Amino acid sequence: MTGRSASEHLSGRSRSEVAADCASRYDAGATLRGIALSVGINVATVRKLLLESGVPLRPRAGTARRVAPAIPPTAPSRDGLVVAAHLPARAGTPSRDSR
Repeated sequence: MTGRSASEHLSGRSRSEVAADCASRYDAGATLRGIALSVGINVATVRKLLLESGVPLRPRAGTARRVAPAIPPTAPSRDGLVVAAHLPARAGTPSRDSR
């Protein structure tokens, strides 16, 4: 590390070139982290450059895919209680068929 801050390191013409490079990589599908590693700057700096350039950022990976856990299907038991139908019998417990 040279001891310079990111703003000193990326000033003037080089800053705009790095910003354009980051934007083209991001538009091509690269992640912020991947861009940061290949360009040699901090992820926060990549994010800042993209925002300054007007590039709309994608949601974080995994956030759109998170869903609430499914409620297990239920079935009434012989006792009239509702139990989860998908749960296997515990080891050592006789199944209904063997009773």
